[in-house]
Amino acid sequence: MPLLAMAVACSSTEPVDQASSQKLQVVTTILTTTLFTKAVAGDCAQVSSLLPAGADSHAHQARPQDVASLGKAQVLVINGLGMESFLEPVLKGAENKELITIDSSSGIKPLAMQEEDDHGHGHHHHHDHGHAHGDAEEAVNPHVWLDPTLAAKQVETIRDGLMKADPSCADGYRNRADAYITKLQQLDSELAAELAPFQGRTVVSFHEALPYFTRRYGLSDEALVTLPEDQPSPADVQRINQVLKANNIAGVLTEPGGGSAALQSLAKDLNLRLMVFDPLELVPEASKRTPELYIEVMRRNGEAVKATMKS
Repeated sequence: MPLLAMAVACSSTEPVDQASSQKLQVVTTILTTTLFTKAVAGDCAQVSSLLPAGADSHAHQARPQDVASLGKAQVLVINGLGMESFLEPVLKGAENKELITIDSSSGIKPLAMQEEDDHGHGHHHHHDHGHAHGDAEEAVNPHVWLDPTLAAKQVETIRDGLMKADPSCADGYRNRADAYITKLQQLDSELAAELAPFQGRTVVSFHEALPYFTRRYGLSDEALVTLPEDQPSPADVQRINQVLKANNIAGVLTEPGGGSAALQSLAKDLNLRLMVFDPLELVPEASKRTPELYIEVMRRNGEAVKATMKS
């Protein structure tokens, strides 16, 4: 049954009371767009997420209630850079010509996804701050939020979009965005100081989420697979095995849920620590989707990266 037809009987999974229904109705996509939008919106807007608790940003499939949500929304906030591949049929089904879309990655030059050489070996070497790779015709890496300075740019874009959509609350949007950006700047300073002794070192992770983070803090990264749903090939495992043996590495980074069994097996064989780096792609329950979650998780991520380094 088409999404539009099914949506008639469905409504948003997040109830809206009468008072909140009079506010600007904003729908977000992945977890970080929700956190950043809530930081800016405050009491001026009702923010709801398309992705339910337990959803994975990479694997979400369009649902009838998504069509219903966008049919009622005034503003949609997306990450962009190809992250929301599920959106096209939802937008078509919603038929909401008045919907304003804020692409929070607008103006950010993305990094290209991992390139492979003739032997299937991928390479990540991102040392130069502010120097992005890739162009619009290449597959780009959408994980810009893992660099707090780029997260701040996303917050600015969301702020500007909400101010334009709802001028009556412009001062509130501006003030809250400024306060949150100050927190992001402090977070960036903390991470830079924590990771400064390890500049030039290599981080090994499960999937290709870290390039923006590692570029920001002067590290290199190697990922076992490109996307979390990818199955590692024998060549992938061999490549990571060589990286682990060739570099001064004390541990590897998995993700919430465990990541790849192959990566865990390599770590066990080489007596390496298993640390969790959370790329903020799994959606927690609604009560935990607060702006502070981003800062808390990123601090833990910094500690995890540090723990994989040998002094």
